[in-house]
Amino acid sequence: MLVKEDYKARLHEITELKGSVTLDIDPIAAGLTSFNAKLAQLQAIRERVTSLLTEAIWNKTAAQNERDSADFIFSAKYDHLLTTDKTVQTLKSADLRKAKLNDILNVELASVHQTTKIYSYADAYLKNVYAIEKELEVKNNNLLTQINTVKIMLHVDPALRDDLKYKA
Repeated sequence: MLVKEDYKARLHEITELKGSVTLDIDPIAAGLTSFNAKLAQLQAIRERVTSLLTEAIWNKTAAQNERDSADFIFSAKYDHLLTTDKTVQTLKSADLRKAKLNDILNVELASVHQTTKIYSYADAYLKNVYAIEKELEVKNNNLLTQINTVKIMLHVDPALRDDLKYKA
């Protein structure tokens, strides 16, 4: 499973990758070479992010399994002691019994808390990678829109092109 440093390094890498592709302000002036370069760059970035997304899914699954296992062990021991431990059974209220069992099972309870925390990191990381993957998909669609716009503009009379360009 990934640790905090791994998450930090990967998120830093993704942040740098997603910002490395920007669309041309004037795609006609930039030309076909620019489009080809941007498409290739965007495809490489998307492949890397897809790889990180797959890793994040497996990481979250592993974290969930660890959390479920720790929870099962705690619950099984808790239930066993609740039915067999005389000192626990003689306590007057459910809250006192719960407190006593949590004290007896403090290592197992700590494991449940730790694995829950690890699971939360894995879940948050997966959501971040997924959001970045969606952002790259939007960039890809925007680039394809620019390509289609250029195709249309190539069929327009050059004298009219300036009138059709977006004025900022």
